[in-house]
Amino acid sequence: YETTIWIGIMAPAATPKPVIERLNAAVTKITSRPDVKKTWNEQGAEPMTMTIPQFETHLNNDIAKWAKVVKLSGARPDQ
Repeated sequence: YETTIWIGIMAPAATPKPVIERLNAAVTKITSRPDVKKTWNEQGAEPMTMTIPQFETHLNNDIAKWAKVVKLSGARPDQ
């Protein structure tokens, strides 16, 4: 399996859409700055900016992938 580490910002389900859009715009602005990209790249990281629907898809795909891995491994929460 190939894996990556990612960081995302989430909010409670009842958060108003304009607030989520404002947060997404602010994070995108910061992670798109050349100095931020340079610093992250020096640490082996690559900023990924996404729209809100893109992040939702990314999150759901990651959950599905790891659910399958856990199921196939036979791991249990009490182990």
